[in-house]
Amino acid sequence: MRSYTGYSDDFRRVVEEMTRDMSLREIGSVTGVSHTAVDDLRRFGKVPHYAIVEKLADGVGASPNQRAELFIAAGYREEEKNEVRRLIAGLRDAGYDVPDAEYLRPATVDAILAAVGNTGR
Repeated sequence: MRSYTGYSDDFRRVVEEMTRDMSLREIGSVTGVSHTAVDDLRRFGKVPHYAIVEKLADGVGASPNQRAELFIAAGYREEEKNEVRRLIAGLRDAGYDVPDAEYLRPATVDAILAAVGNTGR
C-alpha cells in the first residue's frame, strides 16, 4: 500500500504555514513522523494517508481552523460538502439567514449558531 495519496499545492501551503517556525526534526519528534517524510509534506505537498495528517495536526498543536484547513487541503473532507449544503438549505427553509458553506469550519458553525440565536459556548 502506498503511504501517500498524491500531491497538492494547497496542502504544501497549509503545512508550510503551520510548521513555519519548526525544524523538520522538531516536527518529526512531536508527530512521530520521520523528518524525511515531513520534508516531503512541507516541500513537495505530498499528501499522506488520513492517519498521518491526523498525527501532524495533533503533534503541531493545530488550532481548529488550521486543522480544518489541513484536512480540506488533504482532500479528506469532500464527503461533507453535500451534507453541509443540505444543512444550510434546511436552515434557510426554516427561516434562518445562514451563509453559504461547503465545510463545517469552526467559523461556519459559529455563524449557524448565531443565526439560530445560540452562541453554543
